[in-house]
Amino acid sequence: MTFDLEITEAAHNDIIRNAAWWAEHHSYDQAIRWRDAIYKQLESLWDQCERQGSDVDRTFSLRSQQYVVSK
Repeated sequence: MTFDLEITEAAHNDIIRNAAWWAEHHSYDQAIRWRDAIYKQLESLWDQCERQGSDVDRTFSLRSQQYVVSK
């Protein structure tokens, strides 16, 4: 069974806006690593659903996820 992952335009905009803010106020390199980690995490969510089958609740929020990017 395969699933489609749709990332909304608002979610893309949030990711880009937050990465741009971090790049401007802290570190460009950290901002890029953070952005890449977010997209990698999003991709892995659907991989997890495929392994668990169709009875998995696919409605979730990443709002509570924390990512640490070191220097």
